[in-house]
Amino acid sequence: MAAAQDVRRTARRAREAPGASFGYLFRWAEDAPDDPDAEARLAALAQAMSEDECDPRRAASDLPLIVPLFGQFLEHDLTAASDLRTTSGRSPESAPVRPRARAEVERSLVNLRDGTLDLESLYGVDAAEGPLAGRIARLMREPGAEARLRLVAPAPSGRGRVARPADRGADLPRLGLALGGDAETGISEAEIMALPPRLRLRRSFLRDGAVNPARALTGDLRNDGHVLLAQLQVALARFHNRVVDELADRGDVAPGALFETARREVRRHVQWLALNRWLPRLCDPAVLARVRRAGAPFYVEMRNGVRAPGQRRQPAPLEWWAAAARFRLPMIPAEAPLNRFHPRAGLALQRRATGAGIAGDRLPADRTANWSRLAVEPRAGGPRGARAIGTHIAPDERHAPLFRDLALATLRKGHALNLPPAQACAAELNMVYVDLVRPLSRQGLLGGHTGEAVRDGFEERTPLWFYILREAEVQRDGRGLGQLGSAILAESIIGMIATDPDSIWRRRGRQGLPWSPEDGVRPGGRVVDGFEALLEAAELL
Repeated sequence: MAAAQDVRRTARRAREAPGASFGYLFRWAEDAPDDPDAEARLAALAQAMSEDECDPRRAASDLPLIVPLFGQFLEHDLTAASDLRTTSGRSPESAPVRPRARAEVERSLVNLRDGTLDLESLYGVDAAEGPLAGRIARLMREPGAEARLRLVAPAPSGRGRVARPADRGADLPRLGLALGGDAETGISEAEIMALPPRLRLRRSFLRDGAVNPARALTGDLRNDGHVLLAQLQVALARFHNRVVDELADRGDVAPGALFETARREVRRHVQWLALNRWLPRLCDPAVLARVRRAGAPFYVEMRNGVRAPGQRRQPAPLEWWAAAARFRLPMIPAEAPLNRFHPRAGLALQRRATGAGIAGDRLPADRTANWSRLAVEPRAGGPRGARAIGTHIAPDERHAPLFRDLALATLRKGHALNLPPAQACAAELNMVYVDLVRPLSRQGLLGGHTGEAVRDGFEERTPLWFYILREAEVQRDGRGLGQLGSAILAESIIGMIATDPDSIWRRRGRQGLPWSPEDGVRPGGRVVDGFEALLEAAELL
């Protein structure tokens, strides 16, 4: 009873907080079409996106897999929606959806994150997940060295282990380590079972109705849903610990301030990487430069319209969250080069090597990531790259039903949230940025395997997510986002960082220049100014 009351109080505080936690970049643009045939047309479009395989020679991009993985980590850190009913269900069998009034969406959809890229998913647990959230956050710290994040050795696999890291910290701590003990050092099974059934924390900690000791103790349980994403979280935790060690060796930070100082340094590095390494790999260079110079004016206007005075929370743009951020879906390969033991790890193994699938309470040693296969720049079309961004979303025929359902869920979500059609978004952008977005020609939009499904009702009012993927195919050959997709992604990420008074956008480094990794902590003397440098600092490369 106490747990349920605590959750209700937390959710009520979130809903009653001044201002909205989601908003629209193009709030006054045309509504999504509200007609009885929309549901069937969306289903036909999802079917078309999943049933035709791309030429294998064009299926791979020159982007390393860390690019879509980092994008998913950013999305999880910036957003965690509490009212999934607003997205009108994720199952293709759900009742037909209709666009909701945008003001209603802004009132009802609550983001449990604060939208500031504060690395909540690395360092803490949502307060709305009940009274165990604070205790889990404490259990995520290394016993006896609380400034460090806790990492553990993987379980012996009988096949050997990946060469790096050389030490034992290759896996996230898992629930089995915390079961038992007192109220400060552990969690009981009874406490987990007493959590309200609707809580994601309770559902994630159970498997087949029993407590699952393999579930990770992490600030965002979604990051334990895929082995590569969980291993990226391990890499960031290892980087945090290296920063702690460097600060301790310097001796100019008080022991009690080590954790927060290191957290601040890691946050700055992640924000800098997002702005200066991740966005440039994805976005059209000219579009990114113009949005950056202008300071993301669409985001600023949206923020000023929905944010209450004094509110620290940064509203997340729905055009990004429900459309542009989903560029990564077609980039998922059917097989990933996890390590030398699993050079072609299929999707099933990638998900089994998580808290939802592993036996015992630790990840087997032969399922940790070899980042030289995942983060180092691949040869164009090489086996280490992510798949191309585009409308061929299924990596192969075997996975077509799964990806059809994912596509339909994404299309339905955008429709229910009343995202403006792509053409309306482009028109709004071009009113501020003259000639920023060149609309796709009729041939470009209707060409390829999805042409017939688009021609059937979506030619002039195209669903935003689909258009972003098709635009990437036509304008960038799948190796990056096109102009509209780039503009929405840049407006959103730059906007959420630039308008945060505590972000690196507002921080100055040496000689009054903007902060850069040259101004930050250098573990082992290395400036961490790229993904490979971060992994080297974490001793994973």
